[in-house]
Amino acid sequence: LNGILSMPSSFNDSGAVGFPINALFDWAMGTPSGHKFFLDPGVNSHLMSVLNVWGAFLKSSDSLTTVIVDSQPISIYAGTFTNPQYNWLSDQAMVAMANSLNDGTNYNGKPVEARQAFIK
Repeated sequence: LNGILSMPSSFNDSGAVGFPINALFDWAMGTPSGHKFFLDPGVNSHLMSVLNVWGAFLKSSDSLTTVIVDSQPISIYAGTFTNPQYNWLSDQAMVAMANSLNDGTNYNGKPVEARQAFIK
């Protein structure tokens, strides 16, 4: 957990972007036992402590290593990812985020236009 909480998250197109430990909880959250577990006040108190540590990390300069304009896949993480990881300001991330604006425009293959639309 300490390792996960000290790694900046990167962009990927898997749909699993968010708090990095979601991958650990995902399978359990959809079960009756998992539902009961996450309703427990003691569990939530401890998770709040974890979220506070994550929040402190995100406020630090150490979390900025993936917030750069560089469109090459990054490999700063141990292990194997199914989907390539990218920086948050990469062409891939800008296109995906601009496409999620739901303005009816398809920005695929148009990273400059996507960046402009997202920044608006």
